[in-house]
Amino acid sequence: MVKGILGLVAGVFAAIVAANLAFDATANVGTQPVNVPWVQDRMEIIAWNNEEWTAWIVDDIFHQIPENQSRWSQHSNPSLAFTDWEGE
Repeated sequence: MVKGILGLVAGVFAAIVAANLAFDATANVGTQPVNVPWVQDRMEIIAWNNEEWTAWIVDDIFHQIPENQSRWSQHSNPSLAFTDWEGE
């Protein structure tokens, strides 16, 4: 009975260590530790109507382009307005 409990504890511990190593290996944070914030060069957004957009800043100019560009034209708005989960 004791061997079974020890085996179960060892298996859970091994699964936790393996999951942590897999996360560290696949996290896209460059050379920084995983728990340190980092900056990316773009942001992917899903709008209120489920359209997917990509936004980034180039030479201090904010750019937004949707995945579906067939019904899109450039806008002069240099910002991104959003509503959070609390409606703010």
